[in-house]
Amino acid sequence: MAFWARTCRFCKNVDANDLSISVSSGQINLHNVEVKPSAFDDLKLPITVKSGRVGSIEIRVSWTKFWSSPIVVVVKDVFVVACPNTNTEVMDEGEKSEERKNILRQEMEQHKIELLSNDSNDGADAGLATKILNNMQVSIQNVHVRYEQEAGESGKHTVILGMRLHEFTIATTNAERKPIEFTNNLDVVHHKAQLVKLRVYMHNLPPALSQAGTEGGEDDDTLILKSFSATAWLTLVNRGAVKMNRPKVELELECGPLHFVVSKSAVSSVVDVLKTGDINTARNPFLALRPKVGSYHGHYREWWLYAMGRVLALVRLKRQQASMSHVRRCLSVAVRYSKLYKRALGVLPLKALDKEEMDEFTEIQEAEPLSFLRLVREQVYEREAERHGPN
Repeated sequence: MAFWARTCRFCKNVDANDLSISVSSGQINLHNVEVKPSAFDDLKLPITVKSGRVGSIEIRVSWTKFWSSPIVVVVKDVFVVACPNTNTEVMDEGEKSEERKNILRQEMEQHKIELLSNDSNDGADAGLATKILNNMQVSIQNVHVRYEQEAGESGKHTVILGMRLHEFTIATTNAERKPIEFTNNLDVVHHKAQLVKLRVYMHNLPPALSQAGTEGGEDDDTLILKSFSATAWLTLVNRGAVKMNRPKVELELECGPLHFVVSKSAVSSVVDVLKTGDINTARNPFLALRPKVGSYHGHYREWWLYAMGRVLALVRLKRQQASMSHVRRCLSVAVRYSKLYKRALGVLPLKALDKEEMDEFTEIQEAEPLSFLRLVREQVYEREAERHGPN
Protein backbone atom coordinates (compact mmCIF):
# COMPACT_ATOMS: atom_id res chain seq x y z
CA MET A 1 0.00 0.00 0.00
CA ALA A 2 2.82 2.42 0.80
CA PHE A 3 4.43 1.68 -2.57
CA TRP A 4 1.10 2.21 -4.33
CA ALA A 5 0.50 5.55 -2.50
CA ARG A 6 3.93 6.88 -3.43
CA THR A 7 3.50 5.71 -7.02
CA CYS A 8 0.14 7.47 -7.38
CA ARG A 9 1.65 10.69 -6.07
CA PHE A 10 4.09 10.98 -8.98
CA CYS A 11 2.15 9.09 -11.65
CA LYS A 12 -1.25 9.46 -13.23
CA ASN A 13 -3.65 7.03 -14.83
CA VAL A 14 -2.02 4.13 -13.01
CA ASP A 15 -3.98 1.00 -13.80
CA ALA A 16 -3.89 -2.03 -11.54
CA ASN A 17 -3.29 -4.13 -14.65
CA ASP A 18 0.05 -2.36 -15.13
CA LEU A 19 1.20 -3.43 -11.66
CA SER A 20 2.29 -6.98 -10.90
CA ILE A 21 3.46 -8.14 -7.47
CA SER A 22 4.85 -11.57 -6.72
CA VAL A 23 5.35 -12.06 -2.99
CA SER A 24 6.96 -15.49 -3.36
CA SER A 25 9.60 -14.34 -5.84
CA GLY A 26 9.95 -10.87 -4.29
CA GLN A 27 9.31 -8.93 -7.51
CA ILE A 28 7.32 -5.75 -8.10
CA ASN A 29 6.82 -4.66 -11.73
CA LEU A 30 5.12 -1.53 -12.98
CA HIS A 31 4.78 -0.81 -16.70
CA ASN A 32 3.84 2.19 -18.84
CA VAL A 33 3.89 4.82 -16.11
CA GLU A 34 2.82 8.34 -17.03
CA VAL A 35 4.45 11.12 -15.00
CA LYS A 36 2.09 13.54 -13.22
CA PRO A 37 3.34 17.12 -13.90
CA SER A 38 1.58 18.56 -10.84
CA ALA A 39 3.65 16.32 -8.54
CA PHE A 40 6.53 18.79 -8.76
CA ASP A 41 4.55 21.99 -8.24
CA ASP A 42 5.46 22.19 -4.54
CA LEU A 43 9.12 22.63 -5.51
CA LYS A 44 8.27 25.94 -7.23
CA LEU A 45 10.91 25.47 -9.89
CA PRO A 46 11.36 27.88 -12.83
CA ILE A 47 10.72 24.91 -15.14
CA THR A 48 7.91 22.39 -15.09
CA VAL A 49 7.23 18.94 -16.51
CA LYS A 50 5.10 19.13 -19.63
CA SER A 51 4.80 15.38 -20.11
CA GLY A 52 6.68 12.23 -19.29
CA ARG A 53 6.53 8.49 -19.07
CA VAL A 54 8.51 5.55 -17.72
CA GLY A 55 8.54 2.27 -19.62
CA SER A 56 9.01 0.00 -16.60
CA ILE A 57 10.00 -0.04 -12.93
CA GLU A 58 11.23 -3.31 -11.46
CA ILE A 59 12.05 -3.99 -7.80
CA ARG A 60 13.60 -7.31 -6.75
CA VAL A 61 13.85 -8.47 -3.14
CA SER A 62 15.08 -11.89 -2.08
CA TRP A 63 13.04 -12.77 1.01
CA THR A 64 14.99 -15.95 1.69
CA LYS A 65 18.29 -14.02 1.64
CA PHE A 66 17.04 -10.67 2.92
CA TRP A 67 19.99 -10.20 5.31
CA SER A 68 22.61 -11.13 2.75
CA SER A 69 21.36 -9.91 -0.65
CA PRO A 70 20.67 -6.42 -2.00
CA ILE A 71 17.43 -4.81 -3.10
CA VAL A 72 17.66 -4.23 -6.85
CA VAL A 73 15.78 -1.38 -8.55
CA VAL A 74 15.75 -1.18 -12.37
CA VAL A 75 14.09 1.71 -14.21
CA LYS A 76 13.90 1.60 -18.01
CA ASP A 77 12.86 3.89 -20.87
CA VAL A 78 12.40 7.29 -19.20
CA PHE A 79 11.20 10.15 -21.42
CA VAL A 80 10.46 13.62 -19.96
CA VAL A 81 9.60 16.89 -21.69
CA ALA A 82 10.07 20.10 -19.66
CA CYS A 83 9.21 23.72 -20.41
CA PRO A 84 9.30 27.13 -18.65
CA ASN A 85 7.01 27.40 -15.66
CA THR A 86 4.76 30.27 -16.71
CA ASN A 87 2.70 29.90 -13.52
CA THR A 88 5.64 30.91 -11.30
CA GLU A 89 4.80 34.35 -9.93
CA VAL A 90 6.83 36.69 -7.78
CA MET A 91 5.65 36.25 -4.21
CA ASP A 92 4.87 39.32 -2.15
CA GLU A 93 6.58 39.86 1.20
CA GLY A 94 3.75 38.22 3.14
CA GLU A 95 3.90 35.04 1.05
CA LYS A 96 7.70 34.92 1.32
CA SER A 97 7.53 35.31 5.10
CA GLU A 98 4.89 32.60 5.43
CA GLU A 99 6.84 30.19 3.21
CA ARG A 100 9.98 30.90 5.25
CA LYS A 101 8.15 30.16 8.51
CA ASN A 102 6.77 26.90 7.11
CA ILE A 103 10.24 25.73 6.02
CA LEU A 104 11.78 26.48 9.43
CA ARG A 105 8.82 24.95 11.29
CA GLN A 106 8.92 21.72 9.28
CA GLU A 107 12.68 21.43 9.70
CA MET A 108 12.42 21.87 13.47
CA GLU A 109 9.70 19.22 13.69
CA GLN A 110 11.86 16.83 11.70
CA HIS A 111 14.83 17.41 14.01
CA LYS A 112 12.60 16.84 17.04
CA ILE A 113 11.32 13.55 15.68
CA GLU A 114 14.80 12.27 14.83
CA LEU A 115 16.30 13.28 18.18
CA LEU A 116 13.41 11.65 20.05
CA SER A 117 13.87 8.47 18.02
CA ASN A 118 17.53 8.43 19.00
CA ASP A 119 16.55 8.53 22.67
CA SER A 120 14.06 5.67 22.20
CA ASN A 121 14.66 2.06 21.24
CA ASP A 122 14.38 2.72 17.52
CA GLY A 123 18.09 2.39 16.90
CA ALA A 124 17.66 -1.09 15.47
CA ASP A 125 15.02 0.13 13.01
CA ALA A 126 17.24 3.01 11.92
CA GLY A 127 20.13 0.59 11.49
CA LEU A 128 17.95 -1.70 9.36
CA ALA A 129 16.87 1.19 7.12
CA THR A 130 20.47 2.34 6.75
CA LYS A 131 21.60 -1.19 5.90
CA ILE A 132 18.91 -1.51 3.21
CA LEU A 133 19.81 1.83 1.62
CA ASN A 134 23.54 1.13 1.72
CA ASN A 135 23.07 -2.18 -0.08
CA MET A 136 20.55 -1.05 -2.68
CA GLN A 137 21.57 -1.49 -6.32
CA VAL A 138 20.00 0.95 -8.78
CA SER A 139 20.07 0.88 -12.57
CA ILE A 140 18.38 3.54 -14.73
CA GLN A 141 18.47 2.74 -18.45
CA ASN A 142 17.62 4.63 -21.62
CA VAL A 143 16.83 8.13 -20.30
CA HIS A 144 15.76 10.97 -22.58
CA VAL A 145 15.06 14.42 -21.07
CA ARG A 146 14.14 17.32 -23.32
CA TYR A 147 13.62 21.01 -22.50
CA GLU A 148 11.55 23.10 -24.92
CA GLN A 149 11.14 26.86 -25.04
CA GLU A 150 9.68 29.17 -27.62
CA ALA A 151 12.18 31.78 -28.81
CA GLY A 152 12.49 34.52 -31.34
CA GLU A 153 9.91 37.19 -32.05
CA SER A 154 6.38 35.91 -31.32
CA GLY A 155 7.73 32.41 -30.77
CA LYS A 156 8.73 31.82 -34.38
CA HIS A 157 10.63 28.67 -33.44
CA THR A 158 11.17 26.36 -30.48
CA VAL A 159 14.61 25.80 -28.99
CA ILE A 160 15.07 22.21 -27.85
CA LEU A 161 17.83 21.19 -25.45
CA GLY A 162 17.94 17.44 -24.93
CA MET A 163 19.91 14.88 -22.96
CA ARG A 164 20.15 11.16 -23.64
CA LEU A 165 21.68 8.65 -21.25
CA HIS A 166 22.27 4.99 -21.98
CA GLU A 167 22.59 3.89 -18.35
CA PHE A 168 23.28 5.12 -14.82
CA THR A 169 24.09 2.56 -12.10
CA ILE A 170 24.88 2.60 -8.38
CA ALA A 171 26.30 -0.49 -6.67
CA THR A 172 28.06 -1.38 -3.42
CA THR A 173 31.76 -2.26 -3.45
CA ASN A 174 34.42 -3.18 -0.92
CA ALA A 175 37.43 -1.07 0.06
CA GLU A 176 39.35 -2.50 -2.92
CA ARG A 177 36.59 -1.25 -5.25
CA LYS A 178 35.46 -4.72 -6.20
CA PRO A 179 31.69 -5.29 -6.56
CA ILE A 180 29.97 -7.04 -3.66
CA GLU A 181 26.33 -7.92 -3.19
CA PHE A 182 25.98 -7.06 0.49
CA THR A 183 27.86 -5.45 3.36
CA ASN A 184 27.08 -5.40 7.09
CA ASN A 185 29.58 -2.63 7.75
CA LEU A 186 27.55 0.53 8.40
CA ASP A 187 30.55 2.57 9.55
CA VAL A 188 32.33 2.85 6.20
CA VAL A 189 30.34 2.16 3.02
CA HIS A 190 31.76 2.18 -0.51
CA HIS A 191 29.70 2.79 -3.64
CA LYS A 192 30.41 2.85 -7.34
CA ALA A 193 28.33 5.12 -9.59
CA GLN A 194 28.69 4.80 -13.33
CA LEU A 195 27.44 7.07 -16.11
CA VAL A 196 27.40 5.43 -19.55
CA LYS A 197 27.05 7.27 -22.86
CA LEU A 198 25.66 10.67 -21.94
CA ARG A 199 24.87 12.88 -24.95
CA VAL A 200 23.49 16.42 -25.15
CA TYR A 201 21.94 17.99 -28.24
CA MET A 202 20.33 21.29 -29.21
CA HIS A 203 18.39 22.42 -32.27
CA ASN A 204 15.43 24.50 -33.42
CA LEU A 205 12.03 23.31 -34.57
CA PRO A 206 8.91 25.07 -35.85
CA PRO A 207 6.23 25.14 -33.10
CA ALA A 208 4.02 22.70 -35.02
CA LEU A 209 6.70 20.01 -35.01
CA SER A 210 7.75 20.54 -31.36
CA GLN A 211 4.16 20.14 -30.18
CA ALA A 212 4.14 16.61 -31.58
CA GLY A 213 6.09 15.51 -28.48
CA THR A 214 8.02 12.73 -30.15
CA GLU A 215 11.23 11.30 -28.74
CA GLY A 216 13.27 11.97 -31.85
CA GLY A 217 15.31 15.04 -32.70
CA GLU A 218 18.89 13.94 -32.05
CA ASP A 219 21.45 13.31 -34.75
CA ASP A 220 25.17 13.88 -35.20
CA ASP A 221 24.63 17.41 -36.52
CA THR A 222 22.74 18.58 -33.43
CA LEU A 223 25.06 17.16 -30.74
CA ILE A 224 26.80 19.73 -28.52
CA LEU A 225 28.25 17.06 -26.18
CA LYS A 226 29.24 13.79 -27.80
CA SER A 227 29.03 10.44 -26.03
CA PHE A 228 30.55 10.82 -22.55
CA SER A 229 31.09 8.27 -19.76
CA ALA A 230 32.30 8.62 -16.17
CA THR A 231 32.76 6.56 -13.01
CA ALA A 232 32.55 7.88 -9.44
CA TRP A 233 33.84 6.12 -6.32
CA LEU A 234 31.93 7.27 -3.24
CA THR A 235 32.84 6.51 0.38
CA LEU A 236 30.42 7.36 3.22
CA VAL A 237 31.88 7.48 6.72
CA ASN A 238 29.84 7.40 9.92
CA ARG A 239 32.06 9.61 12.05
CA GLY A 240 29.88 8.97 15.11
CA ALA A 241 30.89 5.30 15.03
CA VAL A 242 34.34 5.54 13.48
CA LYS A 243 36.79 7.76 15.36
CA MET A 244 39.10 8.73 12.57
CA ASN A 245 40.30 11.94 11.03
CA ARG A 246 38.64 11.66 7.62
CA PRO A 247 35.72 13.44 5.92
CA LYS A 248 32.18 12.10 6.03
CA VAL A 249 32.06 11.89 2.25
CA GLU A 250 34.94 11.02 -0.06
CA LEU A 251 34.46 11.20 -3.82
CA GLU A 252 36.85 10.24 -6.62
CA LEU A 253 35.80 10.85 -10.21
CA GLU A 254 37.15 9.18 -13.34
CA CYS A 255 35.96 10.88 -16.54
CA GLY A 256 36.30 9.93 -20.16
CA PRO A 257 37.17 12.50 -22.84
CA LEU A 258 34.77 15.42 -23.32
CA HIS A 259 33.96 16.40 -26.90
CA PHE A 260 31.99 19.65 -27.22
CA VAL A 261 30.66 20.87 -30.54
CA VAL A 262 29.46 24.49 -30.56
CA SER A 263 27.89 25.59 -33.82
CA LYS A 264 26.66 29.00 -34.85
CA SER A 265 23.06 27.82 -34.75
CA ALA A 266 23.50 26.56 -31.16
CA VAL A 267 24.90 29.92 -30.03
CA SER A 268 22.03 31.70 -31.77
CA SER A 269 19.53 29.44 -30.00
CA VAL A 270 21.03 30.19 -26.58
CA VAL A 271 20.89 33.93 -27.26
CA ASP A 272 17.24 33.63 -28.31
CA VAL A 273 16.39 31.80 -25.09
CA LEU A 274 18.16 34.39 -22.95
CA LYS A 275 16.35 37.20 -24.72
CA THR A 276 12.96 35.80 -23.82
CA GLY A 277 13.83 36.04 -20.12
CA ASP A 278 11.23 33.43 -19.15
CA ILE A 279 13.52 31.36 -16.91
CA ASN A 280 14.32 32.65 -13.42
CA THR A 281 12.34 35.87 -13.81
CA ALA A 282 10.67 35.19 -10.49
CA ARG A 283 13.89 34.05 -8.82
CA ASN A 284 16.46 36.62 -9.94
CA PRO A 285 15.93 40.17 -8.63
CA PHE A 286 18.23 41.62 -11.30
CA LEU A 287 15.99 40.51 -14.15
CA ALA A 288 13.26 42.84 -12.92
CA LEU A 289 15.66 45.74 -13.61
CA ARG A 290 16.29 44.75 -17.23
CA PRO A 291 15.61 47.56 -19.73
CA LYS A 292 12.10 47.38 -21.09
CA VAL A 293 13.17 47.42 -24.72
CA GLY A 294 12.59 45.02 -27.56
CA SER A 295 16.18 44.33 -28.60
CA TYR A 296 19.79 45.39 -28.06
CA HIS A 297 20.00 47.38 -31.31
CA GLY A 298 19.64 51.09 -30.72
CA HIS A 299 19.55 50.69 -26.93
CA TYR A 300 23.19 50.08 -26.14
CA ARG A 301 23.37 52.80 -23.47
CA GLU A 302 20.51 51.28 -21.46
CA TRP A 303 22.05 47.81 -21.59
CA TRP A 304 25.53 49.05 -20.62
CA LEU A 305 24.10 50.93 -17.63
CA TYR A 306 22.18 47.81 -16.60
CA ALA A 307 25.30 45.61 -16.89
CA MET A 308 27.52 48.02 -14.95
CA GLY A 309 24.91 48.51 -12.24
CA ARG A 310 24.52 44.76 -11.84
CA VAL A 311 28.28 44.20 -11.60
CA LEU A 312 28.71 47.01 -9.06
CA ALA A 313 25.86 45.64 -6.94
CA LEU A 314 27.51 42.21 -6.85
CA VAL A 315 30.90 43.74 -5.97
CA ARG A 316 29.39 45.72 -3.09
CA LEU A 317 27.67 42.60 -1.80
CA LYS A 318 30.86 40.50 -1.94
CA ARG A 319 32.92 43.21 -0.23
CA GLN A 320 30.35 43.46 2.53
CA GLN A 321 30.29 39.69 3.05
CA ALA A 322 34.11 39.53 3.16
CA SER A 323 34.56 42.36 5.67
CA MET A 324 35.79 41.41 9.15
CA SER A 325 32.93 43.24 10.82
CA HIS A 326 30.44 41.14 8.86
CA VAL A 327 32.31 37.92 9.68
CA ARG A 328 32.41 38.77 13.41
CA ARG A 329 28.72 39.59 13.40
CA CYS A 330 27.83 36.30 11.65
CA LEU A 331 29.87 34.29 14.15
CA SER A 332 28.22 36.08 17.07
CA VAL A 333 24.72 35.50 15.66
CA ALA A 334 25.52 31.84 14.86
CA VAL A 335 26.71 31.12 18.40
CA ARG A 336 23.68 32.80 19.95
CA TYR A 337 21.19 31.21 17.56
CA SER A 338 22.67 27.73 18.06
CA LYS A 339 22.16 28.03 21.83
CA LEU A 340 18.59 29.23 21.41
CA TYR A 341 17.75 26.59 18.82
CA LYS A 342 19.12 23.80 21.00
CA ARG A 343 16.74 24.82 23.77
CA ALA A 344 13.84 25.57 21.41
CA LEU A 345 13.86 21.94 20.21
CA GLY A 346 12.44 20.98 23.59
CA VAL A 347 13.68 17.38 23.48
CA LEU A 348 16.91 17.83 25.43
CA PRO A 349 17.34 18.26 29.22
CA LEU A 350 17.70 22.03 28.96
CA LYS A 351 15.70 24.96 30.28
CA ALA A 352 12.96 26.09 27.90
CA LEU A 353 13.09 29.55 26.34
CA ASP A 354 11.43 32.35 28.29
CA LYS A 355 9.43 35.11 26.57
CA GLU A 356 12.39 37.44 25.96
CA GLU A 357 14.53 34.63 24.57
CA MET A 358 11.66 33.45 22.35
CA ASP A 359 11.28 36.99 20.99
CA GLU A 360 15.03 37.10 20.30
CA PHE A 361 14.84 33.67 18.62
CA THR A 362 11.98 34.85 16.38
CA GLU A 363 13.76 38.11 15.56
CA ILE A 364 16.89 36.28 14.40
CA GLN A 365 14.81 33.93 12.23
CA GLU A 366 13.07 36.86 10.55
CA ALA A 367 16.22 38.93 9.97
CA GLU A 368 18.89 36.43 8.90
CA PRO A 369 19.14 34.63 5.52
CA LEU A 370 17.35 31.30 5.38
CA SER A 371 20.47 29.45 4.18
CA PHE A 372 22.43 30.78 7.18
CA LEU A 373 19.76 29.67 9.65
CA ARG A 374 19.49 26.19 8.14
CA LEU A 375 23.26 25.74 8.23
CA VAL A 376 23.39 26.59 11.95
CA ARG A 377 20.40 24.33 12.66
CA GLU A 378 21.98 21.40 10.85
CA GLN A 379 25.20 21.79 12.83
CA VAL A 380 23.26 21.84 16.12
CA TYR A 381 21.26 18.79 15.10
CA GLU A 382 24.34 16.78 14.07
CA ARG A 383 26.15 17.57 17.33
CA GLU A 384 23.16 16.66 19.52
CA ALA A 385 22.32 13.54 17.50
CA GLU A 386 25.88 12.30 17.91
CA ARG A 387 25.97 13.17 21.61
CA HIS A 388 22.58 11.77 22.60
CA GLY A 389 22.24 9.02 19.99
CA PRO A 390 22.12 5.31 20.87
CA ASN A 391 25.44 3.77 21.91
